[in-house]
Amino acid sequence: TLLAMHCTDDRGKSVRLVPQRQLSIMPGMPSPIPMDARSRMFAEAQAAQWSREGMIPLLVYLVLVAAWGGVWVVLAPRVMPLVPGPPMLRALVMGIAPFLLLPLLMYAVIRGSRRRTCRIIVRHGYCASCGYPLREIAAAPDGCTVCPECGSAWRIGTPASPTSVSPPAIAAAPPTNPR
Repeated sequence: TLLAMHCTDDRGKSVRLVPQRQLSIMPGMPSPIPMDARSRMFAEAQAAQWSREGMIPLLVYLVLVAAWGGVWVVLAPRVMPLVPGPPMLRALVMGIAPFLLLPLLMYAVIRGSRRRTCRIIVRHGYCASCGYPLREIAAAPDGCTVCPECGSAWRIGTPASPTSVSPPAIAAAPPTNPR
């Protein structure tokens, strides 16, 4: 459907993301994912949303929108006389032009949120496309676990972002010598 959110599975296939209402922590909401797992996912998603990885891009986007609006206020008096047409058309152009970049910026923010949500669901052992529990299913030779219900493939336990450090990497780090 048009409003369904999509993400890319670990084999590069575009799949639908579990509907947001099925990830809700409200009691009584039907979902293939148990409530205790949804509660853990919700807490992790909230922590990621308010982290540096979530807030810095959002602040950058807001600063860019404000800067674009300021630039437009400075440029509009110089550009408007060049626009042919009646004054109403000019006023319409002047009112709409500063906001033309907003859909692109919002798309970037929503796309990042989708990726984080997808990684959180998969890290908890569920298919991000349909909510099927994947922990008991053997992984394919490429490391992906294929969901028997929808066919999407996920690497269970993959870190949420390339900047996160996995426990084996910490254990393999050489000890430091404080002097």
